[in-house]
Amino acid sequence: MRRVSQPHKDRAQEDVDRSTNLSLVAGFLGAALGGPVGLVLPPLGVGVGVAFAAWVAAMGRHIVVAQRVVRDPPDVDFRSSTRAGPIQFDIESLVGDDFGAAHAPTLDALLRSSNFGSAMVRGLERSQGAALAGERGFEDERFSEATNFAAQLAESLRVFAHSTSGAIEAVHGLPVVPEVLPRGGRLMDLLSDEVLAELYRIGVPRGDLNVPVMERVNEDPRELFTRGLRELADVAGRYAELLVQGSSQAFSGSPGASPR
Repeated sequence: MRRVSQPHKDRAQEDVDRSTNLSLVAGFLGAALGGPVGLVLPPLGVGVGVAFAAWVAAMGRHIVVAQRVVRDPPDVDFRSSTRAGPIQFDIESLVGDDFGAAHAPTLDALLRSSNFGSAMVRGLERSQGAALAGERGFEDERFSEATNFAAQLAESLRVFAHSTSGAIEAVHGLPVVPEVLPRGGRLMDLLSDEVLAELYRIGVPRGDLNVPVMERVNEDPRELFTRGLRELADVAGRYAELLVQGSSQAFSGSPGASPR
């Protein structure tokens, strides 16, 4: 039975760890710059809060997919072919705002990587389900789909890793952001009505914003975000390098083998 290789799981776990850290900082900045309790008021505009909240939503989905790579359970629905889902958020709408436009390419690549990663795992899980059922033809077919999506995931991760400079420059251009919020809570409760309305308009569901926000950070949150984004880009680049080496590196096991 083919499985996710240990090096592949290690890269995915690194991805989870870095994405989780970056999401926490993005949530802090979203609340600080996009809420009625915000510490920095207009003329920054709605777009800044929307961009950081969009990061939280996109990384939440990305983390779920990377965690599935680490777990990798069999799926009995092996007769169904595997397809990647569409991008759920209207990232092009961010281009209407200068700050959002700087983040749009990186967010787009992140969302695409989540979709291709999800399809890769689903194809592999279905291949495993077919192996357990003794259906060699379906096993090979689903595994072929998984390897194809792994190649597309690698390309999306590569694009992500090489598209962060605009977002980093935009964050560096923000005014000083204090390190303590007036109050903590859940992001959806800390954002202004205007920011929430724009997030809903571009397709971010309320549930993606139902995440806790830190009340304080231990250094300049702009620096925390840009450093965290560089670290995530580094992990994405190394993850892509592993995947482009082919199925022998990304996956382990052999057709029809019994599970361990």
